[in-house]
Amino acid sequence: MRPEKIKSKGTMKLEELIIKNSLGEEVGNAILNIFLPKKGEKSAYLNTINIREDLRGEGYGKSVYLELIKLLGDAKLKSGFQLSRGTEKIWEWLVLNGLARKLSEGNIDETAENAGYSSAEYEIIQPSS
Repeated sequence: MRPEKIKSKGTMKLEELIIKNSLGEEVGNAILNIFLPKKGEKSAYLNTINIREDLRGEGYGKSVYLELIKLLGDAKLKSGFQLSRGTEKIWEWLVLNGLARKLSEGNIDETAENAGYSSAEYEIIQPSS
């Protein structure tokens, strides 16, 4: 028996990001998955975003999303799945400001292990060229 050769349908890049404030101090980190298919739409998912606990609620998360929208160009930022309460708030803010659309309502998991995680899906609205 010979192993079947698998044809690549594109590439996935994993980018580890360091989030800094205007003074250059590290305030958090993030992991971004970028999918570059040979055919079809390029997309990206912010897999993880961690802002220092003492700085949460000060706009760093929103700033990361806004910067990513600019930097990703034609790769569409999507929400992925299992959104924390803070992440879902950012996506709802993006929808409210005309930068994203909600694709599905999803459910909120209130079990002890995953308390508050939402399965709603969102994607960025690409600006017209």
